Amino acid sequence: MNQQDVAEFKERIGKLMQRATRLAGRAARRGETKRAESLERSAAHWADALENLRATPDREQLALERAKQEEAERADLRDRLARFVAADLEVQEWDAKRAAFEAGEGEDPGPVPYTEADMEKILKR
Repeated sequence: MNQQDVAEFKERIGKLMQRATRLAGRAARRGETKRAESLERSAAHWADALENLRATPDREQLALERAKQEEAERADLRDRLARFVAADLEVQEWDAKRAAFEAGEGEDPGPVPYTEADMEKILKR
């Protein structure tokens, strides 16, 4: 059922509810209490159905929200992977400088820029 069908269905239920209410009023004025009560129950039933339809989220809207959420998650994952790769390149660069320093060719590169724990944090955020 597409959005237009749902809108038409809601409109038809609204009309049925109004019609049942009008007929209940006419039956009550004619003194037909059982018929009036039955029609009032029908009108209440249609009102409940209409309210339930209005409260139910549109499937297309839910799918759109789900797609947006998935895209946001993908973007977050791409960002974390890019940060991880950049950090890993820095560690590789540090390893090369450290190896050169230990071989007596260069300055001490200092502490490692990212620990394993730092790398795990990048991936888990």
